[in-house]
Amino acid sequence: MPRLSVVCPVLIDDISLHGLRFIFMPENGTQAPVLEIHEIVSMEFRLDNTSFDWIRCRLEIRNMYNGMHGTRIVSSGHEKELGFYLMQ
Repeated sequence: MPRLSVVCPVLIDDISLHGLRFIFMPENGTQAPVLEIHEIVSMEFRLDNTSFDWIRCRLEIRNMYNGMHGTRIVSSGHEKELGFYLMQ
């Protein structure tokens, strides 16, 4: 059954060309979404580079531990921006 869209702030702990690791940072007493291994989620975020590139991607949840979610990027179209960002 498809999920409804849920927006929740995250803290990205680690990022690479192939994936990222994040933790939910719910605000104002809201609860973080509960995800499952192999679930596909959409994420949008800005890089902290000089041009503040906006990244939109789909992620597969690969592992979860102590609130951290390890993911694999399944589609983004932002490989160029991520590559330049990671070379800095």
